Amino acid sequence: MSFVGGWQAITYPANPGAGFTNAGTNVAAIVFVDFPDAPGSEADLRTLRNEVAVVSEWYEWFSHGAVRYELRIADRWVRAPLDSRNYYWKNPTKPGTQLLPDEEIAATYRNLASSVVDVSGAAVVWAVIPRSVTAIDEGFASRGNPSVFSTGSDTYRGGWPMWQTIVHETLHSHGLLGHSPKHSGLGIMWFTGTDGPTLNSWDAMTLGWMRPDWLYCASVGTMAPATVALAPLEGDVPGTRAVIVRLSETEALVIESHRRSRWSPRWPSGAAGVSIMRVDTRVDTVFGPGSATSRYLVPVGDHSLDFLSTGESFVADGVRVTVVSSTPIDQVRIEPA
Repeated sequence: MSFVGGWQAITYPANPGAGFTNAGTNVAAIVFVDFPDAPGSEADLRTLRNEVAVVSEWYEWFSHGAVRYELRIADRWVRAPLDSRNYYWKNPTKPGTQLLPDEEIAATYRNLASSVVDVSGAAVVWAVIPRSVTAIDEGFASRGNPSVFSTGSDTYRGGWPMWQTIVHETLHSHGLLGHSPKHSGLGIMWFTGTDGPTLNSWDAMTLGWMRPDWLYCASVGTMAPATVALAPLEGDVPGTRAVIVRLSETEALVIESHRRSRWSPRWPSGAAGVSIMRVDTRVDTVFGPGSATSRYLVPVGDHSLDFLSTGESFVADGVRVTVVSSTPIDQVRIEPA
């Protein structure tokens, strides 16, 4: 990705996987799979079905209506033919033994789904397992046509909403590399258990979900002082969603406003303010704690939610960012430092 000749020439269009689209309807078949050694309960089924429905709401919100998810949701548990340990999936970084090949696990979940829902035209089949399962620690992932994913016991043990796992993994299929910036409380694409499953403006631009009139853009060498009203990404207030300051052909600062809302209910009460993210597209993102294309300068630290608030300033790369006021939206002043 680079900044060549202006903001409309950012080169890094998201390349959706087979069956997925970034402008239109995506079909997901949801099947609830239990096992001879780990049967699912009716109470668990009701809870999980309600959680799955949030997936379509999230996409509607953060794509600003560009994407719709048609969820074909099963209404009962379907029993897998083997005990749960047979569906353990081993990624290259984990110990343990995988008993079945990926192709057989994927075929099992696809076949079980087709027995209870219409899978025709589905981009993805999601197998949701019971909370009682312990032998499948990590969700299964097979990207094909259709892609096949499953949840894992890590999701339930971590205590985060199951729907975030579905959103995170399908966003990869929409074309996001993800896992950047690495902040545990801010951003759906670092990992599935984030306390704030927001889609940042940079990723939204990549997917084509950020209209030009929702951005205030400037360049570090020619920028004039300006005060910009920023609407929180998690709120329903209309207006500018981000300030992007171009630093070079491959670097930018992304300034955003945040509020605790229905999309960040696990944030501390009153969490609010302005974040600053630095992007360098020359740097590759890796899954682990190493390099990343983007990182948060504010808030500082992987767990902090100490946003900039009224009267506070931060200087980065020759740009001073000051929060002038914060009610009900953030008035942010940017100027050369």
